[in-house]
Amino acid sequence: MASVSVDDKIEISVLRDEGQSLGLALRGFPTGVLRVDKVLPEGLVNEWKKEHPQCDLKQGMYVESVNGFVDAPPQLYVVLLLLLRNINLVLSKNQPAMSAPDTQSDREKGEMIRAKINAPSGVRHDLNLYFVDSLVIVIDVSEGPIAEWNQQHPDKAISVGDRLVYVNGKGGDRLSENMDQSGDVALTFQRGGSVLFDASDTLSEQIVDEIPSMVWDRASDECFGQSCTICLEEFEDGEAVRRLPCKHCYHQHCIKKWLTTKSTVCPVCACAADLKPCHH
Repeated sequence: MASVSVDDKIEISVLRDEGQSLGLALRGFPTGVLRVDKVLPEGLVNEWKKEHPQCDLKQGMYVESVNGFVDAPPQLYVVLLLLLRNINLVLSKNQPAMSAPDTQSDREKGEMIRAKINAPSGVRHDLNLYFVDSLVIVIDVSEGPIAEWNQQHPDKAISVGDRLVYVNGKGGDRLSENMDQSGDVALTFQRGGSVLFDASDTLSEQIVDEIPSMVWDRASDECFGQSCTICLEEFEDGEAVRRLPCKHCYHQHCIKKWLTTKSTVCPVCACAADLKPCHH
C-alpha cells in the first residue's frame, strides 16, 4: 500500500484481494459530488489508515478521482471502487468545483484505447459490460472478444474499469443505438481523464497521415470504386489518394478533413480507418 498527502489532498493506492472489502461508506449528492460518509472498522481503507497515521483521512472528504478518472459522475466512481483490484483514490478536503470545462482543451482526456473486435451477436451481448445511466464500463476481460483482443494486442490491452465511449466512431447520445452493432466493430475505450460525452470520435492529423497513400490507377484493383464519395468527383490517373484498410479510397484532403473533424470510420462502410483491414 502507498500514499501521498499534499496540502488538503490524500492519494491512496491499494491492492485488494479477492473478496476483500474496501470498507469505505460513500454518499452521493444531487450536485454530483461523492463524499466519504464513514471509514468502516473492517476493511482495506481502515488498515491503510492505521499504517499512515500522518495522513488525515476522515469523514467528510470528497472523492476527487478514481484511477485517473476526474470530473466523473458519482456512479462511475462507485462502480470502479467495486470492480477494481488495483485502486488509486484521491480524496480532497475541499468540495470539487462542479462547473464543466468550456472546451476540449480544458479537459483531461486520459488514455484512449482503440480496438477492432468481432462481436457476432452485437456489442451489448458479446462484451462483458456494466451499464449505469449513460456510462458503459468493462467489468470482465477474462473471456470473450475482449480477451481475444488482449491476447493478440498486449500493447493495446483493455482493462476492467475502462469506459466504452465510441462504437464505430459514434458516442454520446448515439452510443446506445450502436450497442447492437455486430460483426467487426471499431471500439474506443477511455482510461482516466475527464468523463467525455462527445457525440463523435475523431483522429489526429498525425494518425491520418500514417494511413497509406497511393497513386491512382484506373486499371488497378487496389481500390473499390472510381470516385471519392466525399466530394463525389472521379479520380484522375496519377493523382495521390489515400487508401483505407477497407480498400475505399479518397482524395487526401477530403478524407483528412472527414477523419479529423467528423468520424474515425470510413464514410461508406463504417470500417475503422486506423485499424487492420475490414473484411467485406
